[in-house]
Amino acid sequence: MKISTQKLSLSAALALVGPAALAQPGTYPRNGVYDQRPGVFAFTHATLFTDYKTQINDATLLIRDGKVVAAGPAAKVKIPTGAVVQDVRGKFIYPGFVDVFTSYGVPDVKAPERQGRRVPPQFDTQKTGAYNWNQAIHPEVNAAEQFKVNNEQAGAYRALGFGAVLTQQADGIMRGTAALVSLNTNRKENEVMLLEKAASGLSFDKGSSTRTPAR
Repeated sequence: MKISTQKLSLSAALALVGPAALAQPGTYPRNGVYDQRPGVFAFTHATLFTDYKTQINDATLLIRDGKVVAAGPAAKVKIPTGAVVQDVRGKFIYPGFVDVFTSYGVPDVKAPERQGRRVPPQFDTQKTGAYNWNQAIHPEVNAAEQFKVNNEQAGAYRALGFGAVLTQQADGIMRGTAALVSLNTNRKENEVMLLEKAASGLSFDKGSSTRTPAR
């Protein structure tokens, strides 16, 4: 990815730091020799914004295993031995946003099509198995198990300044467990998963359920 000469977002920085940057514990077999480098990257001589009003000139941003571990004036940030150093002099680094209510990379769930103008009331659940009687309650759903990297969706989020999102299945009042994922599209699903079980998803919309509430 080419770095803009005017600004460098934190999400873009994370995408640049290489294969080890967002690596999680391995769940895939590897062909060949394992990369034993420490996964530490230092972006030096940057103009760094730690928030919307705090600007640090000639700063260093230190990233270890995909996480920011130090950020500040170059004189105060010690770069460890073996770190990959990239001089970004004349460029800007901004923190990326996190969207906490998305369904990024998770399949859509559509309500059944209506047959005719009048839909008869549904009093009993049509979901088989040991599940809640209310079809709008889905505590068993785990977004991490459904998640797939989506280049188009991720690109749209990154263009707006987002670096990570909380994603959940957009269906039901209780939507199960949401996952926190990076918007890096150069890595596998298990490698961009920042937190598998991050939150419980809730909504006022019952979603695809056509069950009539009990009276």
